[in-house]
Amino acid sequence: MLTGSDAGSRGWPEAGCEKEFDELRQLADDPGRVLLLRRSLDVLAADRSRPVLRDFAEDVRHGRMGLAEAAFSSAYTEEFTTHVRGFLDWYARLSDDERAAQAAAGKAYLDALLEDDGLEEAS
Repeated sequence: MLTGSDAGSRGWPEAGCEKEFDELRQLADDPGRVLLLRRSLDVLAADRSRPVLRDFAEDVRHGRMGLAEAAFSSAYTEEFTTHVRGFLDWYARLSDDERAAQAAAGKAYLDALLEDDGLEEAS
């Protein structure tokens, strides 16, 4: 598991970040998923084309809001709803084989994250 000092070396703020990491650990059941959540927030924070999602990610990354608090904030509801609907529409159009392929690709990506960061998958 990444500690506060590990997080700082990866672009995550050290001060006050342990609270956020504790929240992520509660939401995700293994280190790879926690890392994936962090990386996802990094991607959103860097995306200048989606200012609302960028602000969401920045609020969470810098400890201004907890992840759950931000996710349920009325400030972000419309943006989330739009993107979740888009994902659900896309997913509904996939065949069973395509869904299985997407699941396998996701697992491979998660495994690669774990390997690249020297984390072992939780048993």
